[in-house]
Amino acid sequence: CMAIEHHDQPLYEKSICQRRCDLDPDLPANASCIGPVFNRTFDVDAAGLKVRHAQLRSFCFLDSNPVVSKSVVCNKLGTVEECYASTANCFWVNQQVALFSQSNPNYKPCKMGLYNGEEFGQESGAVLSLRHLCHDDNLGCPAFNPVVLGATTAINTVLTVVFILEMVLKMLGMGLETYFEDSWNFFDFCIVLASIVEFLMVMIDPKNDAGGG
Repeated sequence: CMAIEHHDQPLYEKSICQRRCDLDPDLPANASCIGPVFNRTFDVDAAGLKVRHAQLRSFCFLDSNPVVSKSVVCNKLGTVEECYASTANCFWVNQQVALFSQSNPNYKPCKMGLYNGEEFGQESGAVLSLRHLCHDDNLGCPAFNPVVLGATTAINTVLTVVFILEMVLKMLGMGLETYFEDSWNFFDFCIVLASIVEFLMVMIDPKNDAGGG
């Protein structure tokens, strides 16, 4: 069994922000929103001390969108100083944080901040929680890169089939009684059985996959 537990926090926060933007009637339907959920970055001043910028609207960020003029203004600013000096509520969002470990040479880090803490948790008078945004099963906010998840699932399936075939051939060749007399064979049998159970659970309900977050 090749079960891989993985949680991609930047991807998870991007997914949360995208879901939050999808519920926002003030944003265009095609709005592309990115994480982090809130700006946790610091700058270093001349004395070497960490300085945090004002967190007025630092919950989730909007990529440049022609319908939202302020987002276009932010996107055009090329330096940290210009970004934070703007009156368009711009924030300098680190690429690794925003794009969940994917390199993008065209990425422009100055983004428009969307919400303060109170606004992020409310919409049209209703209180929002992660359950509203991501659903009870959390599948609305993936925390595993789908390409990597697909590859690991395929490898896991192939290895499970190989181990099953190996076990069956040994049983046929040795006979069940002789096969189970060897403690290592019994151990292999338990591992393969657990792999089969996991495989069936994922087939029945994909949220049981190890990469489901």
